[in-house]
Amino acid sequence: MYQKALMEFIKEFLTPNQRFYKTSHTDIYYLTETLDRVFRRFLGAHEPLTEEMVINAFHLNGFKIKEFPSEFRLKDDKMEPMLYVGVLAKEVVPLRAILGVLPERTSAETRAQYTHLERRLAIFRKNLSLNSI
Repeated sequence: MYQKALMEFIKEFLTPNQRFYKTSHTDIYYLTETLDRVFRRFLGAHEPLTEEMVINAFHLNGFKIKEFPSEFRLKDDKMEPMLYVGVLAKEVVPLRAILGVLPERTSAETRAQYTHLERRLAIFRKNLSLNSI
């Protein structure tokens, strides 16, 4: 149901990385959790995003996805190879950070960046509701 919105979100908020890095922020599990939480909190989603939906949306938006068979994780009592997406991690981190409470010591500049991101999310949601999901 949210596939079109997910594709538009990725196109709007995330950039493909020309160089491929294996980090926790580019792991498909981390990306799926982050996008699911953003969709629930800021976009009013009621159904969870699945890894398959997220992989498909990244693939259709031209992101590189690599499987590392030498690295595994346990999913549904089965060992599965790790998947990483060629996305700029510096764009994923703020999406995850705005889901929580910022520490008091957070700089004014960082707070302004997160406030701007929240505004962008509000505009995105408004445009989604105009175009319907």
